[in-house]
Amino acid sequence: MPGGGAPDAMPPMPDAAPMPDAAPQLVNVTFRYAPAWSGVTAVTVLGGFGQSTDWTAPFATLTDDGSGVFTVTTQVPAGQYPYVFHVTGDVAATNPATYARYSIDPANPQYMACPQASPTYSMNAPNPCSVLDTSATAPASFHVRGSATVDGAAANGWIALVERDEMSSHHFFANRVTIGADGRYDFTVAPGQYRVQIQHPTFLSQTDSLLDPLTLQVLRRALSAAFMVSADHMLPPVEVAYHQYAQMVPQSPMASLPVNFGYTVPTGDMARAAVYGGSATNFREIGDPWFASPYATATGVQWTGTFNTMQAGQTMAALGQKYFWGTWFERAPWTLQTMVFPLTLQ
Repeated sequence: MPGGGAPDAMPPMPDAAPMPDAAPQLVNVTFRYAPAWSGVTAVTVLGGFGQSTDWTAPFATLTDDGSGVFTVTTQVPAGQYPYVFHVTGDVAATNPATYARYSIDPANPQYMACPQASPTYSMNAPNPCSVLDTSATAPASFHVRGSATVDGAAANGWIALVERDEMSSHHFFANRVTIGADGRYDFTVAPGQYRVQIQHPTFLSQTDSLLDPLTLQVLRRALSAAFMVSADHMLPPVEVAYHQYAQMVPQSPMASLPVNFGYTVPTGDMARAAVYGGSATNFREIGDPWFASPYATATGVQWTGTFNTMQAGQTMAALGQKYFWGTWFERAPWTLQTMVFPLTLQ
């Protein structure tokens, strides 16, 4: 018998051909945005949907369903995706057809910090982006209501807007309305934390240098404290007339350091002075203060020219440069911002 030993091993089987990846499960999703103001000409969705055009080109374009509500139904793989709306058009703006803003989805309670690739990314105070969760059920919605007056009469034509204002993020636009003859406003929002702004009727159409506080005798805007929405919410009424501009000094556009700001403080309120940065050659619309004194009951404060906020574009005021100054008042739950006077250091 031939030599013994273990039988030859079975030759290995060839590797099985790899199975093709299963196509991702697509889910129908509907984006819906209902602007509460007139003049909207376009609404698109920008977001992170795993495409090469994320955040740089619209993922989807919404169309007006005939009632002023913009919608689109599309498909995405099951998952979670950050997004914002890009809304064009506002009848109250200088250029009504082209004025554009980004908006969080007021009907969606889920949010996250906008990623760096997003056009709304902010390094200083994270802006929120809405989050599309394909597994989520339709959220509840609630009303946020209130009213505004000018010397007791309805603040007809003033702008009211609602912003998402979570503790972990910067406040961010959600919707706006023009206050009518009854002085009231009414927003529909998903659960979350919000605040409301009441803005002068020309807030979107005129720069601050064109507005004369002594003539207008009203506030620039009023901002509510943040509030949680888990049911219908009614804000206390707010009065936006202001008749103390004559007591604000200096009113001359030229001043020398240190500047002594003087103003009245209504009984029960606290106030602060604020200086806003400007162009080296031209007045411009103000933004966040570059200098802000602490809130106090004192009727004045001295400013040495040093800026003290993260929004400041300079550490120290420059001679010959144009700035603005004004005051803020706390009248819970509202913070009231006056119009501003120009200020140039000499």
